[in-house]
Amino acid sequence: MELLRIVDANLNRAREGLRVVEEIGRFYLNDRELYLKFKQLRHLLKDGEKSFETAPYLFRQSEIDVGAESDYLESERKNLNEVITANFKRVEESLRVLEEYSKLLRGKSEYFKQARFITYELEKVIMLKMPKSIDYSLYLVTDDVYLKDPSIFSVIEQCIMSGVTVLQYRAKEKTSREMLREAERLREMTKKHGIPLIINERMDLALAVDADGVHMGQDDLTYEKAKRYLGDRIIGISSSTYKQAKEAIENGADYIGHGPIFPTPTKKDAHPACGMKSIADIRIEFPDAKIIAIGGINLENSERVIKAGADGFAVVSAVLGSVDPSGAVKRFKDILEGREKIYEGERYDTTNKSP
Repeated sequence: MELLRIVDANLNRAREGLRVVEEIGRFYLNDRELYLKFKQLRHLLKDGEKSFETAPYLFRQSEIDVGAESDYLESERKNLNEVITANFKRVEESLRVLEEYSKLLRGKSEYFKQARFITYELEKVIMLKMPKSIDYSLYLVTDDVYLKDPSIFSVIEQCIMSGVTVLQYRAKEKTSREMLREAERLREMTKKHGIPLIINERMDLALAVDADGVHMGQDDLTYEKAKRYLGDRIIGISSSTYKQAKEAIENGADYIGHGPIFPTPTKKDAHPACGMKSIADIRIEFPDAKIIAIGGINLENSERVIKAGADGFAVVSAVLGSVDPSGAVKRFKDILEGREKIYEGERYDTTNKSP
């Protein structure tokens, strides 16, 4: 019976997709609760299969399946999140098919319905637990000096279009209402262009405009306290010493903004320059950490920062103070795109730990 061929094919698709995402919960996230949920799903699928009067696999005819040829879109995955999403969709679609056709074949559709809704919830839980896939390489930060320019929002948008990957809104001299208005404009802009908006220090402002995250200084709320309010939003932490960086990373910060690497004219209260050696030390200790170099970075020294082991760099005056901000962004992008060549050379000396 052709309907049982459909059932058999979708049972196989659901089982295959489940196995792919189950391995993420079990081995990648090491989450026992997720493992038990997937076990429950497998039992529901098995019970649903047994509810048919005839075993669906008896009607399998893979050799004449007109859809057996591989789709080129199925042969490419850019990252782990794409693998997870694709396989959850495979499971969800298959369960819906099984639910509908079991009604015609006297199977128990409630098993498949229950499994489908558990799968929806599992997809949400796993995606929230997955490390965020964010490109921090070219991180633009605003400043009060440049925010006074009436054309600043147009300039920022041109910079985003030229290659900025993250935007941080930082303003120290404005009222809360002024900041809210500006942050709302930037939130709309970053959503339009698909990059994260980070708010400097102000959690209330980040929540008010639904920003992607907050950047916290050493004197702000601790990571644990901020996480309680911000949930799955990005939390970046400033560090100026190896010890501060280590603490932030071990506490769970999504990235650290480490510096100042060089003397900087932008922040009046900046710490003394900590140099590139500290980046290299952090990279050796925490190879998977996201390290954003900050402070005094320009087109002349940014290549050295990447060579030291930074994932990217935060820029302010080197872009917004340039006569051609979008052109400066493009030149920074050229440097970043050559990072593989940079890494082929000798890495920065890491013999001694930074203080």
